Amino acid sequence: MGHETSFVGKNEEILDDGPMDANDLLAAIVAALGDAGGVALAKGTKLRNLRVLDVTKNRLGKKAVAAIASAPQLASLHKILVNDRESKEARESLVTSTVLADTQIYYRGKLLARE
Repeated sequence: MGHETSFVGKNEEILDDGPMDANDLLAAIVAALGDAGGVALAKGTKLRNLRVLDVTKNRLGKKAVAAIASAPQLASLHKILVNDRESKEARESLVTSTVLADTQIYYRGKLLARE
């Protein structure tokens, strides 16, 4: 098992510095993300193999969601899970993202329809 990694306050370092095992990645994803963390997540170069992004325990603002929706390195995501913490506008930006066109967006456990 890998060591526990704190994502808060070290966004860029965790996502861009050295090798990252699955436990480190999981710790980075589920830790408290805010706008800065969401933007760092979107810019992270180690996440090309990430398949599921669960931000249901985080509050991402428009800036972070826009960064995630336009991040080409996250195009391999199969699912993004969001909840009421993300605004309706934020959810819509994920659903209408061309980068995430093949990604299933779930809101409160229900698959959101694409237009």
